[in-house]
Amino acid sequence: MATTTTLVMITLLCLLFSSTRLFGLVGLVALIKLYPVFFIVMLVLAGVIFYFIHYH
Repeated sequence: MATTTTLVMITLLCLLFSSTRLFGLVGLVALIKLYPVFFIVMLVLAGVIFYFIHYH
């Protein structure tokens, strides 16, 4: 569990900065490979929340 938490934090940090965004995408792919259903559901929920924040 600690490895997954660390990978999530590193991925989020890498996605924040444009110079490390490619590393963040690699981390995101690794997380989806490890836990596919959980992270796909999380990405869909993040997309729905993003939609409602910006368009409502």
